[in-house]
Amino acid sequence: RQLQGQSNYVLNSGVNINKKNNTLNLTYNRIGERISAVGFQGYPDIFENSRDVLDITFLHKLPKGELKLAISDIFAQPSINYQRIFDLTVLPKGKYFLSIQLGTKEWVQPIQLEAEKVNIDKKAIREYFSPVFHSNGNKLDLVLLNQFLSPVEIHILNENGQAVFNEKLGSVLRVEKRFDLSTLESGTYTMIVNAHDRNYYHTIRQ
Repeated sequence: RQLQGQSNYVLNSGVNINKKNNTLNLTYNRIGERISAVGFQGYPDIFENSRDVLDITFLHKLPKGELKLAISDIFAQPSINYQRIFDLTVLPKGKYFLSIQLGTKEWVQPIQLEAEKVNIDKKAIREYFSPVFHSNGNKLDLVLLNQFLSPVEIHILNENGQAVFNEKLGSVLRVEKRFDLSTLESGTYTMIVNAHDRNYYHTIRQ
């Protein structure tokens, strides 16, 4: 296994722009998943998740000094330590998918169960973006980044499971839609967004 505190990859990049009395610095780095604490007595290692860090610094030279503006860690992605043991012995042999969701991101890892072994191809993991819903009165905004260009469908069902809205958007890269809910009768509705070969649900209460 990898050593504690060391990642299997590190990405660093930077851009420096100078124009007259102004200087703009952009620095980006990403450190891969790393072990934050080594497991013992049969317990697995504790890992720290990967994070994207972007820093911006702006400098403006004055006649007597300089003005500096710095913004650190713009993405503000959380640092998470995780440790988990799954007992898969109760499952029959076959192919499964492990899904981990954090905010608007979802990681899906295919798993192949055999007689006494679990096969995991780390290269087969996929990262998706879940839809973002925002309600404002009778308006509902939907934003979805569909980076794998999978077909997207949107449905709204009433409490009886009947469709009151259906739309097929095809393989679009980005979905930005605003729905006017004022025409819906009072009740509870379910919006279903089908993307990435899975369904995402959002409850609407009128």
